[in-house]
Amino acid sequence: MKQCKNCKRIKPDYDFPLCSFCGSSDYCNSCISQNDGRCLNCRSVITAPQPASSKKRGTTSTIRKRFLGKRGKRIPILGVRGAGKSYFLCTLGWVLGYYRWGHPDSETNVYFNDMMKFVLRHEPIPSTYKGRPIVIELDQVDLGCEVRRCNLVLSSEDYSGQEYETAMERFRIMEEGEPPDELVETFYNMILDSEAVIVIVDLVGRSPLTPEQFKKHEEKYVFNALSEQVSPLVTGIELLLKSGKNLSNKPFFFVFTKSDVHGLTTREVSKYFDRAMAITMKRLSDRGVVFKKYAVSSVGWGADGNLDSMCAQGFIELIMDIAKLVKR
Repeated sequence: MKQCKNCKRIKPDYDFPLCSFCGSSDYCNSCISQNDGRCLNCRSVITAPQPASSKKRGTTSTIRKRFLGKRGKRIPILGVRGAGKSYFLCTLGWVLGYYRWGHPDSETNVYFNDMMKFVLRHEPIPSTYKGRPIVIELDQVDLGCEVRRCNLVLSSEDYSGQEYETAMERFRIMEEGEPPDELVETFYNMILDSEAVIVIVDLVGRSPLTPEQFKKHEEKYVFNALSEQVSPLVTGIELLLKSGKNLSNKPFFFVFTKSDVHGLTTREVSKYFDRAMAITMKRLSDRGVVFKKYAVSSVGWGADGNLDSMCAQGFIELIMDIAKLVKR
C-alpha cells in the first residue's frame, strides 16, 4: 500500500502507474484519469497505466507475452477508454464458462472472480480494477448442427484503450514518409497478425443515464458519444486500409455496449453508426471486409436487478458468428 501524492489516499501498489518518461509512480490511476491520462509530474501521456511495483502483475510487454504466447488464433479487442471493454470481457468470460465453451486463463480467472462482487451488486467496475491483464480462450461453440472447435484467444490488454488513443493521435499527425512510431507499429502488426478484430463502441457516453433519460434525448447522446470515438476508430481502420494487405479474410465485429440503457436494436444502431462512419464503412466494403454489428448488454445490468439481469444479451450471436466467420 502507498499514499498518492495528489489525493493523499492510501491505495494498493498496483493502482500506481509507472510513467515511462519521468519514472514517477507517485500518483494513482484515479488522479491520472482526471488529468486526461497524463502524469502529474511531467504531463506526459501514460500510455500503459500498469503497476510500477510488479511486472508480473501486468506491464504491457508481459501482457502481450501472455496473449501472443497462447496457442491458437488471436482476436484483439479494441476501443477507446471507457467504452466498456472490461465489463464486455467479464461477461464474455462468464458466458463461455456458463455454456462450457471456453475459459479465462488462470490470472484472468482471479480477476473475474474479484469483479463478480460488482456484477452481482449491479455496480460499475472501479477504476482501480481496470487496466488489468485479461486473456480468454474460446475452445468450442455449439452451433446446433455441430460443435465447432475454435482454438481462439481473445484479449484487450495486449493493447489498452489509452495506448490505442495515443497511437492513433500519433499516426494522425505523422508526416508523409516519417518512420512509424513504436505504438503505431505495434498496433499495425498486431492487427495484421490477428484473425479478426472486435471493436467496442459506446453509444451512451460516460455520464450515468437511465433508459428514460437517454430516450428523451437519444440522438444527442448517441452523437456526443460517437464524436469522441469516430476519429480514433477511423484512423485505425484507415491505417490498415492503406497497408494494401488483403483484409477480406479478417472479419470486423462491431460491438455496441450498454444496450440496457440505449435499448437500440442492431438495425437502429446502424442508423447512427453508418451515418457517422459512412466513408470508412464504404471503404471496408470495397475491400471485401466482412463486418457485423451487435448490440449487447453485459451480465449484471438491466431488468431492474432481478435474476434476468444475469442473462447477457447479444453475446450468443456474437460468439456463434466468431466461430463461423473466423478462418479455422
